[in-house]
Amino acid sequence: MSVTLPKNQILDTLETTFASVSKNKARFFTQLQGTRRVQPEFHVTLIHRASAKAHPELWARYSQIHEEAGSAENRLGHCEVVLERIVWDDRIMAIVVRLVGEDWECVNPVSHITVGTRGDEVKPKESNDLLKRWLEVGSGDESGIGELAIEERIIIDGTVKGVLSR
Repeated sequence: MSVTLPKNQILDTLETTFASVSKNKARFFTQLQGTRRVQPEFHVTLIHRASAKAHPELWARYSQIHEEAGSAENRLGHCEVVLERIVWDDRIMAIVVRLVGEDWECVNPVSHITVGTRGDEVKPKESNDLLKRWLEVGSGDESGIGELAIEERIIIDGTVKGVLSR
């Protein structure tokens, strides 16, 4: 289950935020753009099938909502997402978000959107590892983690969808 977000609004936010900082601070984002490593679409993962055993009630609730929707498009509802900060290291970049309202819950310790990875060897799920380290040690030269606050309170309306397993 995930919240799908409009690509253009995410890209506009990234470009606006990085335009106001030094080239050095924007280096990894510029690299992602230049190597076509920015995700083609953006979403906030609410729960993966792999997390079903650890969160059985939530998995059951979402499964029931999905079944009741019965939609070919798998649209289950809407969720507002607040973009709060951009966090990155030399491997991966993510946007820390907050879900607005009580309808939808994320099982990840930090709700986020994966922006991109430096190469195919870096899997998007590594965003969770990055954000765990960020919470533990913070950002800065010593940690190798960059961080930028998104100054405007940007709220994006997303679509909650069930994602079919491959």
